[in-house]
Amino acid sequence: MKPPFLLKTILDIAFILLILSFFGTSVVVFFYIFTNEPVIPIFINETEIPRATSAVKLLLVAEILGSALFLYTVFLIKKLIREFFRNKLFTRIQISLLNLVGQLIIFTTIVQGTIQFFEKIVMQQRLSFSIITEFSFGSLWFIIAVGLFFMYLARLFQQAKFIKEEHDLTV
Repeated sequence: MKPPFLLKTILDIAFILLILSFFGTSVVVFFYIFTNEPVIPIFINETEIPRATSAVKLLLVAEILGSALFLYTVFLIKKLIREFFRNKLFTRIQISLLNLVGQLIIFTTIVQGTIQFFEKIVMQQRLSFSIITEFSFGSLWFIIAVGLFFMYLARLFQQAKFIKEEHDLTV
């Protein structure tokens, strides 16, 4: 099986850009939190933050932590792709990484949805709940389905590993 060079390259580039963006955003946000003076205008859900209240600071820290979870998930996907380059399939680490990536995708999506819910409460001073049907790859339900798919792949890899081990014993 030919290793996925294009996928590895795209993930490497995306990961580097995500790291740069994450650290740049973290520096700006932490400077804003500790000095109450924005270096550049900071927006939450397209609403500019006029002053840093305790609730806004907490939301900004939660956003940074959510972004760190996303960054860690991309790192694990990179690690999984590197495992495929070893030309050994159905290893224990591949199974664990597939399962962990699936769980993190679902968890990160729920965390980011919760943060957005509280951002509406804090920034717009109102409580609203709606179920929106999106027809894009950024849809909440689609992202959760992708996480479940990774977890399902982990189970398939586990079953394939078991079958491969039995086959190796009989030969």
